[in-house]
Amino acid sequence: MHKGHLLTIAALIVLAPQAQALDCPDEAAVHARLEKYITTEFWSAGERDTWKITDVSGFEFGAMKTGHVIQKQVEYGRSAQDVCPVRVEYSFKVSHADGRVETTTKGTGETFLFYLDGFDEWTFKVD
Repeated sequence: MHKGHLLTIAALIVLAPQAQALDCPDEAAVHARLEKYITTEFWSAGERDTWKITDVSGFEFGAMKTGHVIQKQVEYGRSAQDVCPVRVEYSFKVSHADGRVETTTKGTGETFLFYLDGFDEWTFKVD
């Protein structure tokens, strides 16, 4: 191979964008994403109507523990990607139209696999 070609290839390798290593989300990002999930995604509009849910609030979070970034398939039909395992227990209050308020606790014994979606926003799957 010609010396000029080797230098060109070496320059392309050095200048090529390197994949960024995933950092785990901070505590505020985890809390915000879990709150968004519960308040906007956990129940459909029909389920909220059926169970007469008028409000979901009063989130409280326990201590959070993050693991080491690992490779895991989290999206159907896609290859494994970097995810950050997170363990955290949390609770919230569910208010109903009849005045009942129930406290729900989640996260016990679960590991949340946090990763960045196509918009570079944190999302998760439960492992």
